[in-house]
Amino acid sequence: MVGKSSLTSDELLNALRRFHREEFVPDFKKLFDGQIGALRLEMRERFEALYELFDRLHAAAAEFDARPTNRE
Repeated sequence: MVGKSSLTSDELLNALRRFHREEFVPDFKKLFDGQIGALRLEMRERFEALYELFDRLHAAAAEFDARPTNRE
């Protein structure tokens, strides 16, 4: 049988709030911020790769349009 706790419900609630604020949130933020930073970097790299691809496609289309046509 478990003995009755001497904590009141308000004390328990305050202890849980303090734990959440001092322990859980900082650890969660470290983990979350690290993952978001990595995701942001990956997205930026992929955007830059797509931008370079579209730039090359635009240049190739301009060359294609500028070539002389042999119409008789």
